[in-house]
Amino acid sequence: KEEIPVAAARPLFLRSNFQDEQGPQDRLKLASLVDEALRTGAARGQSRSLVYVDASDIPDAYTLAGRYRVAGNDVSIAVSLFRGEELAGNFTVAGQVTSVGKLAADIVVQAELWLRK
Repeated sequence: KEEIPVAAARPLFLRSNFQDEQGPQDRLKLASLVDEALRTGAARGQSRSLVYVDASDIPDAYTLAGRYRVAGNDVSIAVSLFRGEELAGNFTVAGQVTSVGKLAADIVVQAELWLRK
């Protein structure tokens, strides 16, 4: 008798929250870019390890949040990965203000790598 393969459960990611450490706003629009990287990566099948939902509160779902420091053209982002209300992990991503889209993609890649640990 043949067994039917069952898809593995994938982590659910919700809206991100990033702020400039100089003030409670997101001047670089990093949260929107991270959300877009989560959304488009999942939609194109590039990011099969996660699912993105445009929501802010689903129990046990993951959220990426953090603060960034801009110094000239350099950006350093301290990222926290939450699962529900609990801190699941931290990592740092650095790059250039002129490449904020790449920074957003790097954050998603680092989150996926962290989940594989």
